[in-house]
Amino acid sequence: VGFLNRSVNFAGLTFDKQWNGTIFDPSISSNEPFVRNSVFAVNFNFGMLISYAFSRKIKAMLGSSLNHINQPKVSFYESDNRLDQKFIFHGKVLVEINESVSISPGFMYSMQGINYEALFGSNISFGENDLKINCGLWYRFERDIIPVIGIFYHNYNLSLSYDINISKLHKASNYSGGYEISLIKSFSINKKYLPCRDF
Repeated sequence: VGFLNRSVNFAGLTFDKQWNGTIFDPSISSNEPFVRNSVFAVNFNFGMLISYAFSRKIKAMLGSSLNHINQPKVSFYESDNRLDQKFIFHGKVLVEINESVSISPGFMYSMQGINYEALFGSNISFGENDLKINCGLWYRFERDIIPVIGIFYHNYNLSLSYDINISKLHKASNYSGGYEISLIKSFSINKKYLPCRDF
């Protein structure tokens, strides 16, 4: 269960109806049928994850989730505009080549309304024990190529990725994308067990 909250400052917006032929005049009515400037809604989600060790060197996980189960209303108008339900399905396999090298191919597929996203690729790790270097290459179908580099140290995982835009918009973006930095801390509540750092 989660909560959604959106708000907007209408005083900072201008609309076509406010064009007086020379400038946008905020004193002219926008004629927009706004009924609220803030939206608050309860949002229900559900997900599950299954992991399995085929052997000491081969482990796998498979998961899925359904978001916006109740399709909360998010409109500032009186209209019944609701969030479409979003389905996510993902999986990964961890294969230890030797004590110093491991690979982890994976995929993710999501669908919301008529929109979908498919992502697949693999990371490779070099190192031993509590110090490893990670690098990888991922492909977002028909949109981006994503190189990744990071470091794992004492249950902390710091990664940097960059989206190289190869979609039909690449002529406008000049193949530019966006950087993303992530920091993950793995831990175990029960000190008798090691953190599940693989996933």
